[in-house]
Amino acid sequence: MPAPALNDVYPPMSIKAASATIDTAGDVANRYSQIRVNHPDVPLSTAGVVTTKFQRISPRLTPDNDIAEYKTTIAASYAPAPGETPGIVIDASPLEFKIQPHLSDGQQYLLSGPDNLVDAWMRPIKAEGKLKLPDVPKTDDDAKITGNLSMQAAVHQAAVFQLTGKFSPLSRDYFSVKRNPEDPKRRPNYPDYWDPSLVVDVGLRSTKSANSIIATGLLRHWIDGQNCPKGHSPDAILVRYQSWLSSSPACLSDIRFAIGPRVETDRNFQRFNTLGEARFDFDFYRWHGAVSDRRKLILLDLKNCPTTNKLCKKITGESDFLEGPAFGFSFVPYLELDGGGHVNDETVKNAKPVASELVPRHAIFRVYTGGVAEVDYKRAILKLDGAMIEMALPETIGFTTSSGVAFRRVSGIQPHTKASIDFSFDQAKHYSWNVTYENGRSAPNFEYLNKVSSGIKVIY
Repeated sequence: MPAPALNDVYPPMSIKAASATIDTAGDVANRYSQIRVNHPDVPLSTAGVVTTKFQRISPRLTPDNDIAEYKTTIAASYAPAPGETPGIVIDASPLEFKIQPHLSDGQQYLLSGPDNLVDAWMRPIKAEGKLKLPDVPKTDDDAKITGNLSMQAAVHQAAVFQLTGKFSPLSRDYFSVKRNPEDPKRRPNYPDYWDPSLVVDVGLRSTKSANSIIATGLLRHWIDGQNCPKGHSPDAILVRYQSWLSSSPACLSDIRFAIGPRVETDRNFQRFNTLGEARFDFDFYRWHGAVSDRRKLILLDLKNCPTTNKLCKKITGESDFLEGPAFGFSFVPYLELDGGGHVNDETVKNAKPVASELVPRHAIFRVYTGGVAEVDYKRAILKLDGAMIEMALPETIGFTTSSGVAFRRVSGIQPHTKASIDFSFDQAKHYSWNVTYENGRSAPNFEYLNKVSSGIKVIY
């Protein structure tokens, strides 16, 4: 017996067509690969959405460095419930759709669709929704936890495993916010904050890794510099972004100052250096162009768009759904001063052969001058940190050898270079493949390292 026509089951109605909302999948295990359409208590026909499309709406940069709305198609197919036959009428249950490409962490989505969704009276159903998936820090400096398990190889050394990591529990917690006294509504001065951190770098052997644990408790403060000249198109939405692009490379906008205690020890907790650290990072405005920096400028423009621009209301409402930019570059020169001392009389022992030597207490004073450069492209990040270390006072480090115990006495200018590249597995950059090359000496052991390490990096 043939199935009854829709109009026989659902008599025609003249009320306005219903709307629906788009949400993340009902099953959290499918939150990246599926989305859900919730509809009011009206029957819907799934016949037209066996394969369909959604639209992602997002603002993007234009070739002239302004912003415009773009729409991207997301392919979808209806995912019927177990035992359900596609094409039947659904009374109240949400509709699940498999999508391609999948959703990603660290992204927000403004979606509309699906195409060809109708109710029982063949009236089109419009669905819209805003989705936000868990975010992630965009840089190592913003992260609370960073870990790297790698295999390293050094000249004339067998390959060994190495574990490095950083834990900054309060890296995003601020305890004071200063406003510009001339205009409180204008850009606030950056807030002061306390930034304790623990950096661990240990290997399975005693050589060719830093084998150190360094704890710091720095108070970070921004010192205002110059007001960099501004230039932008008269009708531009991205006023700050275009002003950044036109600014002089010689304009020093801020100096990031950090001061606080620093404690260095080895992995056996035998050597203790207690220091005071002061660091100056020089922010030249035009050189701050990493992807995270450019996004901050664009989002600030979108959320403070001038009301005289007729596109502002629409674009501002879509600011959370910004896509890109894909490329970025930054360079930050710095100066760091460390002063204190080796505070314990350290006994260095070797069990085979039996030997021991005493490293007495001594003063420490170091001056670091260098810079950190970063190049971003989509999921790849290249980072270079190079410095010259002036060891104004000689430092003595004891260590074991195959024949007993030896001393390393280091002073004068010592170079150190570290280059790394990360290839992220996911768009949110939680997990990445990391390759690092390190050459030179680093605190507190100051062994001359010339090594390559490769492994998995995790950031949260």
